[in-house]
Amino acid sequence: AVRGDNVLHVRAQNARSAELGRLDFNEVATRFGGLPAPFQQLNEGSLSSGSDSLGNYVYARETIGTDTNCVLVLRRLGVGARPLPRGTQALDVMMRNCVNGTVQEALAPMGDRALAITGAAGSGQTLSPYAAPRG
Repeated sequence: AVRGDNVLHVRAQNARSAELGRLDFNEVATRFGGLPAPFQQLNEGSLSSGSDSLGNYVYARETIGTDTNCVLVLRRLGVGARPLPRGTQALDVMMRNCVNGTVQEALAPMGDRALAITGAAGSGQTLSPYAAPRG
């Protein structure tokens, strides 16, 4: 058992609310009310980076027990990554996900396949980041 819940926080940004070209770790942590367990003491220097078709992201991982992997992922989704609410220039997204599985499985909900899925037959509908996992 891991203290706390798996969470996904999304915050809309406009040109006045954030420096759109740069994701600031301390600003994001403050805006989301701190970091979830077990990452409360995390600092910017201990983050790893990754990238996919939606851009760059940073993450930290924590192994609990023998087969539980937790990740904390931070990324900014800009215009073109997915449809954004009117007046929004970017979405800051923070996810804590703990799984009985691999780090790649824990990272999957923040990957390009999960965040930019279009609806059936090219309807232009997107899958909400709050949607339940697909079977």
